[in-house]
Amino acid sequence: MDLEATVQSLHDREQLKMLRHQYARYIDTREWNAFKELFVEDAQCTYQGLGTFDGHEGILTLIEEYVAPAFEYSCHLLHNPILEVSAETATGEWTLEALMAYDDGRFEWRQGQYSDEYVKTEDGWKFASVSLDSQAQQFWSYDMVDHESYGRIPRVGEHASGL
Repeated sequence: MDLEATVQSLHDREQLKMLRHQYARYIDTREWNAFKELFVEDAQCTYQGLGTFDGHEGILTLIEEYVAPAFEYSCHLLHNPILEVSAETATGEWTLEALMAYDDGRFEWRQGQYSDEYVKTEDGWKFASVSLDSQAQQFWSYDMVDHESYGRIPRVGEHASGL
């Protein structure tokens, strides 16, 4: 591979990483229109346990019916990308860890694997397909941050909500 091809390959990989990070960030910041625009018009999302959602309309259904009403806080963390890149298409495997607070007082940690297919468009790289295979989860209760006592470190045996 010559220098120009190497630089292009590295650039493409960084763009794919940014695309995946934007996916997570837009879910966490609840920027649904920006989220939808990360996908080509005929993209497909498959979430284990929820089903397959086709195209921008299907992705909006996924968001409106399952994601948006489900939690009041989330933090998606992505690790260990394995990217295979050609000139116009690419594939990616990512490890997911997600922390999600639900409005019923439950908090969830979830671990899984994303399998992605990407396509290079005039607007840059976009998702052609996303598949999430959840592999582990744990639930417990939580308290949202009390901003009046935020910053005070609880003593051993003292619960943060009891400050």
